[in-house]
Amino acid sequence: MFRLLTLSIVVGIGTLSANAAEPDTRVDESAVRKAVEQSIPFVERQGAGWIVRKKCVSCHQIPAMVWSLNAAAKRGFDIDAKRLKQWNEWATNWQNFSASKKKEELKEEGTASSNVDTIYQLLLARDDYAADDQTQLRLAAFAKHLAKAQTADGSWTPRGQLPTQRRPARETREVTTMWSLLTLNEADIDYTEWTKKREEATTFLSTAANAKSTEWWAVKLLLDNQGSDTKTLDRTRKQLITTQHEDGGWGWLSADGSDAFGTGLAIYSLCQSGLKSDDPVIARACNFLLKSQQKNGSWKVNGTKKNAANRVVPTATYWGTCWAVIGLLETLETTADKAE
Repeated sequence: MFRLLTLSIVVGIGTLSANAAEPDTRVDESAVRKAVEQSIPFVERQGAGWIVRKKCVSCHQIPAMVWSLNAAAKRGFDIDAKRLKQWNEWATNWQNFSASKKKEELKEEGTASSNVDTIYQLLLARDDYAADDQTQLRLAAFAKHLAKAQTADGSWTPRGQLPTQRRPARETREVTTMWSLLTLNEADIDYTEWTKKREEATTFLSTAANAKSTEWWAVKLLLDNQGSDTKTLDRTRKQLITTQHEDGGWGWLSADGSDAFGTGLAIYSLCQSGLKSDDPVIARACNFLLKSQQKNGSWKVNGTKKNAANRVVPTATYWGTCWAVIGLLETLETTADKAE
């Protein structure tokens, strides 16, 4: 059983640590930038290799790639703009959602609606994309496809390898539903039934029980942050914080040892909900990532599938590395912020 981080007081969105003077409660911005710089070549190389080998966006690989690289570019990191534009265009071409050799025979609506996890990740990164008309038009179409992919009970069906993950099937469906709802709440979609459909999704989620994964709590926090109920937001934030491990990280499952996947997700959602980069909770998490990064810029992550619980797998390592980068980047100002 993991040991929980001991917190003395949690007040609103601020956290007062009993050991606030310890080095782990501070983080060096230059060290964060160095870690991201070290990861970028790995993310680019492995992502480009996936495109060549698999010829498929997948439900996690390429969306995580373009999200992390676009977020890095927005914060002033040296990303080849031409290659990034090509990757963005490739990732948002719905025909690449399938590895089929007969892509010309695919139908857009059917292909898009059967890849909801791909779509919401691409849409969540939309604020970091350059203002490219073609990409933005594709994303607008994806939002409609995502809305129409909702099932009769108000949920969205997880796709790809997600149903085989080592957590309850209901929880995985709740996670996909929360990510989808989060995305569509922010999307400007022309969909007359959306108000009713949003209520149906909220009803489905109202029966959710306390979950086993950090991802569930992180996305719930993001969803609560969209609302006006500050008490619910504070409760969810506190719950996520209480599952932080003594080493500063989170596991993808709360009971797992700390990894880059769970930690990156937690940092991202906590910062989005209002915690600052100098908060001891965020600083400890960043320092965990700084200490556990590999020489090639990646972080080793055990598989999320049932048959890979105790072994590091390349797809989880890549997904987790991208999330570590996204989380670390959330603690840095964008170039627009600096200009103000």
